[in-house]
Amino acid sequence: MTSNEPRDPLAGLEDDVGFQVAFLEEDLLNRVAFRVLQYRKAGGLSQAGLAEMMQTQQPAIARIEAGEANVTLRTVAQLAFFLGCEPEELVCESEPASLQARWRRHDETRCGLVTSHS
Repeated sequence: MTSNEPRDPLAGLEDDVGFQVAFLEEDLLNRVAFRVLQYRKAGGLSQAGLAEMMQTQQPAIARIEAGEANVTLRTVAQLAFFLGCEPEELVCESEPASLQARWRRHDETRCGLVTSHS
């Protein structure tokens, strides 16, 4: 490497355990945040509506969806219950099939393609 080549800012971090743990934590928090947002929207819930169901405040849901809340397993379980999914679906890397099906139903209902029969 010559002195004119830019230095890789991530060089050496692959061996830094502290960096690896922090990276995994952020990745998991962001994954949960994104899944909560997806399930909430697919279910037609507002942040305030989900907060009311969970007996908390809307800003708490906003922090979760922004990846700013360090959620506990208890909170993940509560979120899953009220969002109608399994807890592991909120932390998995790939999009769960159940979420894909919900989006299809949500889109069809919104477009008037599905009608409910009482």
